[in-house]
Amino acid sequence: MNFKLKLLFTLLILTIASCGKQNSKKKINILSEQNLKLKDSIENLLRTKESKFLSDSVKIDFSKGILGVLNYPYYSDTLVLSARFADCGEFGGHKEYLKIYVADEKYICLFINKSIDCSQSYSKYTKIDTLTYELNEINQKRVLDYLLKLTEVSMLQQDLITNFSNYYEIEQLSGYTKDFDILESHEKRLHFRDQSLKWKEFEKLRENIKTTANTGNRCASP
Repeated sequence: MNFKLKLLFTLLILTIASCGKQNSKKKINILSEQNLKLKDSIENLLRTKESKFLSDSVKIDFSKGILGVLNYPYYSDTLVLSARFADCGEFGGHKEYLKIYVADEKYICLFINKSIDCSQSYSKYTKIDTLTYELNEINQKRVLDYLLKLTEVSMLQQDLITNFSNYYEIEQLSGYTKDFDILESHEKRLHFRDQSLKWKEFEKLRENIKTTANTGNRCASP
């Protein structure tokens, strides 16, 4: 009698274990099918161009040109790209500005170079040179590309900052700011300190504008 009970108990345990294994196999199969569906969804998403997502949800009016925001005087009328180079080491150096604005429906870039003599003074400029260029569409695109590059490096920078560096800045001024040296009102501001002294995007933009833009035009500053 005890032997029969033991046999029945053993058969019961084996039946429960068998059912458990079958349920586990079913769950594994279900998870595998779900993983395959998820994988297919991710692959389809990666194959889809981003523009398809943006076409229906994001609409931008750029009828006034690539830098058309500067053509709205009550919102923003001037974009200032500036650079201060470490000619005098940690005490700074000469400064350069690319001041971009609209005059007579044309996009103008006023280049300003403030020279300095480190042997005489770290703060007094010895000479200020200016030259005006008319920006064609290619150079407008280059300006936009520069904004993207400077934004990227400024967000990526995570090391300790020292004074011995080249300093680059972007300022988008409101329509009420007219004095170039007194930036009382600005819509956007971003800067980047290059301690390696090897980031050359400002110089590249400056030279591209100087060599390909129309020069010699006398345009009124905003």
